[in-house]
Amino acid sequence: MQAIKILLVDDEPRNRLTLKKWLDSPDLLLLEADSGEEALELVLQHEFALILLDIEMSEMDGFETAEFIRNNPDSQTIPIMFVTGVYTGKESVFKGYEVGAVDYLLKPIDPHILKSKVNFFVEAYQEKTQLENEITDLRKQSGTHVNAVHPSLDHLLSPRETQVLELIVAGKSSKIIAFDLGVSEHTVNAHRRNIMAKLDVHDLASLVSFALIHQLVNPKTV
Repeated sequence: MQAIKILLVDDEPRNRLTLKKWLDSPDLLLLEADSGEEALELVLQHEFALILLDIEMSEMDGFETAEFIRNNPDSQTIPIMFVTGVYTGKESVFKGYEVGAVDYLLKPIDPHILKSKVNFFVEAYQEKTQLENEITDLRKQSGTHVNAVHPSLDHLLSPRETQVLELIVAGKSSKIIAFDLGVSEHTVNAHRRNIMAKLDVHDLASLVSFALIHQLVNPKTV
């Protein structure tokens, strides 16, 4: 299995060294950037499961770096976790979420919390990759069998259910969908069960295939 890539961005070498020591694993490939500029170059060259981004950097700080990453279509879906020991107030936290952070890691770093948070995103990335592969195969199978939306299916799903379905067909896991929509993973799974019940399908593969064949999602979003 190919190692999963994580990007460590910090202008202090000793901080990157500490993170590498704590995250060392044969399943992970830890790449480093000592500036926001180098980080922007690396995200265009590699596919990362997560970016650990220090806020307090000279020249281009973490907020600005995250904003550039989010504004680039090729990197905007990469989860960003801010690392900080200074910007812990509400305003800074809100600013971080506004520019694209999905989580915060406060200094001094607890290695157990670090590993737990990183493992969450690694698992989400693995689920996302598996789903994308399955959906690619389903698209190939259903590509020649696309039908117009049946009248009985029109407006069958609520706007929120349609939104969840679009994200499922786009290959996103329940964890990532929960992050995108700002809800719990439990809520996402409840929507998925309701969707499957309404469409009378019994597994994820059938759900995605049904949605593609009957054009229940907007092609521009998947």
